[in-house]
Amino acid sequence: MLLQSIRHEGLLLAASQLQWPEDATDVHKTWDRIKTKIISLADAFASLLPHGRLNRPWWWSRWLAKLLSRKRAAWKRFLATNGHSRYLQYLKERNTYDRAQSDSKKRYELTLEQKSKTCPKAYYGYVQSKAATGEAIGCIRDAGGNPTITSLEKASALQQHYEESFTGDLDNALPAHSITTEYKAWSQPQTEETKGIQNDKSQLLLAAYHQQLEQADKRDSQLWQRARPEEDAQ
Repeated sequence: MLLQSIRHEGLLLAASQLQWPEDATDVHKTWDRIKTKIISLADAFASLLPHGRLNRPWWWSRWLAKLLSRKRAAWKRFLATNGHSRYLQYLKERNTYDRAQSDSKKRYELTLEQKSKTCPKAYYGYVQSKAATGEAIGCIRDAGGNPTITSLEKASALQQHYEESFTGDLDNALPAHSITTEYKAWSQPQTEETKGIQNDKSQLLLAAYHQQLEQADKRDSQLWQRARPEEDAQ
């Protein structure tokens, strides 16, 4: 929050006209009353304005700021005219800015990686900011492309995905296809030992997801049994 210009004369006049509590016996109640009056004065004569981040990212530069201003100007011109040529100009400026921003982030991350031993805190802080994960399972789609809802449907979709992706005669280090996106096929020479390790890993993954499927089925069955008495009672 940014502080606006303070109106000192109005603030002093309003503060002089306030009625402060004198007969209060509780310290906490007295402070709550005083704090409420101070907040009301601040909102009236020294209000705060919302703002974005004050510190710039480490990968930010003047060149990126210039490209961003050009992209915003192109967008405003397109909104003013709504012409196709203006939209093409905006697309050009947007793509230029996106490429420059991506390259700047990559250079900064490469610098962090090269200085990870001398500046471990900077490297750890950046990695932690990018590695935040949620507790809930994300959107998983089945073979037909429909989103799954229940735990049983999610486990079934994952089981089918790994059964199709990790097979006994796996010739590729990557899965045949992703659960959400498609990968470009690329080959990699592998030894018999590597294939054996991958086969063992595939079996472990299948066993783990079979176990998750059974647990999800049991949990849904228990929830269904708990809901039956309530439905019968109704």
